[in-house]
This record gives sequence, structure tokens and C-alpha cells, in this order.
Amino acid sequence: MQKILLVDDDKTLLSSMGEFFEAVLGMKCILLTGLADIVAQEAEILDRDVKFAILDINLGQGQPSGIDVYQWLCDHHFQGKCVFLTGHAKDHPLVKNASLMKGVHVFEKPLEIDQLISLIKGQPLADVQAG
Repeated sequence: MQKILLVDDDKTLLSSMGEFFEAVLGMKCILLTGLADIVAQEAEILDRDVKFAILDINLGQGQPSGIDVYQWLCDHHFQGKCVFLTGHAKDHPLVKNASLMKGVHVFEKPLEIDQLISLIKGQPLADVQAG
């Protein structure tokens, strides 16, 4: 079964997105709130069935960011596709940094349901850098 990794510090949003993906797309969701959770569940995260990761850019004050999570995934040879979601403006330093990363897309929250489905199915969406 295909799995999706969702990382966000907003537990309500995380839960809602997880329920959505499981119900609509039949994908098992791994719901985590930050880098410490990723490290603790390394084997599950690096499972080849995890095909997609949606990372919030800002995971809370004083916490490693979604960019740190992305770097960890890259360093550990994560095979899935990664995208960032953010509620921050394009000029926020973390958003700017993520937008400069090669092969990574940044999307603004909230995404509409049809946009979420398109994203997971690999269909193109306009991202923050194009915005």
C-alpha cells in the first residue's frame, strides 16, 4: 500500500489531511510533527512504500524547520517526492530558502481539495516561486 508522510506542527490540520488522504485516496498516512518524530520512526519513513512527503516549512518556534526535515530525508536517501506547504508570505526567510531548492515546490496553505488530489497524483500546480 502506498504511504504518504505528512509533517506539520498543526495537529488539527495534520489529522484532517491524514483522514482525507486515507479516505479519498486510500493511502496510509504517517503523521508527524517534527524532525524528532522523523528520526524516531526512521525505518517507517524510509520504507519504499512512502511515495510522497508534504512538509510544513515552519514547524514551530525553536524547532527544526521543514527544510531541516527535507535535508534529513535527502541525507537518508528518501526515495519519494517532497513538497512544502506554508502559510507564510513569499518573503519569509524559510519560504525564500525552500523556494531556492532545486526540484522542490512550495505551495501556499490552504490548498483546495482538488489541488491536494492533483498534487498527490503528480499533476502540476502553480507554486509560491511562480506565484
